[in-house]
Amino acid sequence: MLKKSPLVALFFILCFSACHPKATALSCSVAKDSVSVANDFTISLLEQVSGEDTSSVFLSPISVAMALHMLLPGAQGETYRVLEQLPALVPDTSEALCIASALWIDPRFPVYASFLQANPQAQVYQQPIQAARVNQWASDHTNGKINQLLSERETQGLSMMLTNAIYFCAQWSMPFQPQATSQELFYPTHAQAHEVAMMHQTAHWLYRESSLCQWIRLSYRGGSCYMDVLLPQPKVTMDKLIQALKSDQITALMPDEVARVALSLPRVKMEYTRVLTRDLCAMGLQPVFDAHQADFSRLSSVPSVVDMVKQKTYLRVDESGTEAAAVTAIGMRALAMREEEKVHTMTVNRPYLMMIRDDKGVILFIGKIADIN
Repeated sequence: MLKKSPLVALFFILCFSACHPKATALSCSVAKDSVSVANDFTISLLEQVSGEDTSSVFLSPISVAMALHMLLPGAQGETYRVLEQLPALVPDTSEALCIASALWIDPRFPVYASFLQANPQAQVYQQPIQAARVNQWASDHTNGKINQLLSERETQGLSMMLTNAIYFCAQWSMPFQPQATSQELFYPTHAQAHEVAMMHQTAHWLYRESSLCQWIRLSYRGGSCYMDVLLPQPKVTMDKLIQALKSDQITALMPDEVARVALSLPRVKMEYTRVLTRDLCAMGLQPVFDAHQADFSRLSSVPSVVDMVKQKTYLRVDESGTEAAAVTAIGMRALAMREEEKVHTMTVNRPYLMMIRDDKGVILFIGKIADIN
């Protein structure tokens, strides 16, 4: 069940760039086109879910894509075509970032050896699918941050489950000083306001201000990842900003010069859960879920269909850094079974966007924070 603050609307998107065994060939050096495909999917899923959920939202679309992409070696026809269009990027694991995948197969459900061989990165568990076991796996791979992903009811009758976990934990290269944090107002809407813990720091960051938004980039220790915070201008709606991210405008919006900024940024801690089946269908993956269209004949001799895609996420942003986690579960059901420096002021006290990227520009996380509790 969804556990969320009524105050934060945030989207997390995990995109990665690394050489990883896949059913389809993927170059170890990630092409710019691949990054664009991954980021487009990320923004599209953010737009889809954000449009339906006006309160707090937090997702990892790249985790969803990685989990669904595991099905590609077992698909044929239109099912293969829609899955093949998903981003195939897999991020480099590091001290800050860990990724894991698993296949959970009911012993009564026959799976072709070729399908398993095409997913060598995944742990394989051939045993009755139990929520407690999957939840323990999720906890083990997210530092205990996600431990109640599924209920027993959600796993009943499943022939196979695919899971993907991603865990990110990094410290800021320039931490905020806790003594500078104070209780200040955050405005979810023009007519609403409540107090939040607001962090403060004046420093040099990559920054750009446009007619659409203020965009600042905060780096993490080690330099391999960073967070982007996008604050819409007062008269710009969040929907309009998200639309701009889907167009060629994004290059003109991105920060490209170092500036001195007095930044005020809220502390955030939240969890979010969402069943993504309907969202993914709306984005063109209907054949994967439709019993009359799904074709996983290269997976098993028994016809099957994707029954559910569910994700649970965790986010903590504080003075020291950021911790984020996501676990995606896909349930399969058998059908038989910087001159003189101007100091810019950026007070993030209304809904804003944030992104965490790797050094290749791939969006690891993306969020729309509409309210904070």
